[in-house]
Order: sequence, then structure tokens, then C-alpha cells
Amino acid sequence: MTAQTSKVDVFKLGCVMFYALSKNNLHPFGDRDLRAFEILNDRSDLSEVQHLPDVHDLISSMIQYHALKRPTMNQVLAHPFFWEPELKLKFVESIIAKQVQQELDKRVPLYSNDWIRKLPDELVQFLNSISQQLRHRDFDGRLVSELLLAVNTVRMMFDDSNFPAQLRERIFRNSVAEVCTLFFQDAFPDVVVRIAQTLKREKKMAQAVLETDAQFSGVSAYFLG
Repeated sequence: MTAQTSKVDVFKLGCVMFYALSKNNLHPFGDRDLRAFEILNDRSDLSEVQHLPDVHDLISSMIQYHALKRPTMNQVLAHPFFWEPELKLKFVESIIAKQVQQELDKRVPLYSNDWIRKLPDELVQFLNSISQQLRHRDFDGRLVSELLLAVNTVRMMFDDSNFPAQLRERIFRNSVAEVCTLFFQDAFPDVVVRIAQTLKREKKMAQAVLETDAQFSGVSAYFLG
């Protein structure tokens, strides 16, 4: 398979993914009569998946008119859309371990002025109680670094005896994977992909984060390819 053929396959796959994931099973370049014209003019309409930020980001890259701007198939498969919940949580842990979360505050502004308001009250109370013990202050709802720290706090304490049983059972249904669902699917669906986009541009920062665990070898193509 030539590189050009592979890029054509990526384009076709992007169109198929959009058809499968869009609400009304549409083509990203519209009706058949005008499709060729819209493709030549690089005018797609992905509004049907606008509510799925990771899907929107992936498909928009796959259906670029210029083949060189499209990802390789390896980069497609390494995209955050395909990450399992465990890998997303490990990604957050690695960002904090490498202490690059404050750098992200400058590059990944939150659309919400207070992310805390999107979380259940009892979870906020628990998080702030931990923060008060360790830092003598509540979490700052304006910063993405604080959001990541909150996610990691829940993940690290999930099986701890001090983690409230009612939170584990009622909000997270006794599954650590539900931590990822609550934060990165229900409340903040754009955060992981926006952070990944930032690290993709900041290669040194990406390398520092990815070198912490062999689990990231399967997705390094997205950042460094």
C-alpha cells in the first residue's frame, strides 16, 4: 500500500465514521449532487458531531482535502477517541506526576468559569475536604490544572477506606472507569482532546508525559508521529 493510497483510505474512513456517528447518518460533504464540489473546496459540515469533541477533532483531520494534512492510520488509531478509560486516567496521572499541569492553564482555558458547578455537591464536598487537609484551600474551579488534580484525587482514593461509600456506589457505580465517564464524558467532554492537541504541539511536554508508562507506547504516534 502506497502512502497516497493510505491517505485516501483515511479520508474514506473519516466519511464512514461520520455517517455512522452523526445523528442523521449524513455525509460530511453533503448531498451526492454537490459532494464533489464541496470536497474540492474543502467545505465539510460536521455540526452533527459537534457535541462529541473527540469525534469532531478526529474526523475533521481525516477528511482534509490536502492528503499531507491527514493523519496516518497509526495516528488515527492513537487518537484520544479510541482511548480506554484507564488510559485517560493514566494520562491525567502522568501529567500531574511530571508537574506540567500549570503549563496547561496557559494553553487550555476552560470554557466554564467554574468547573466545580458541574459536579455533584457531595463529590465537591469530599474533594474540598481533601484539598483543605493538604493545601488549606478549596479547589479552584477556574483552572484546568485543578480539574485534573480533582480527577486524579478521585482515582487515587477510589479504593481507599476513606473514600465515601455512597460516592463510590451511587455516583461511580463501584467502577473506577465511571470516574472517567463523569469527568470526561458527561461534564467535560472536550478536556482530554484539547489537552492532547496542546501536547501534540508541545513535543517536549508530550515526551515528558508519555515516558512515564509503557501504556502510552500505543498512542505515542498521535503526539510524536
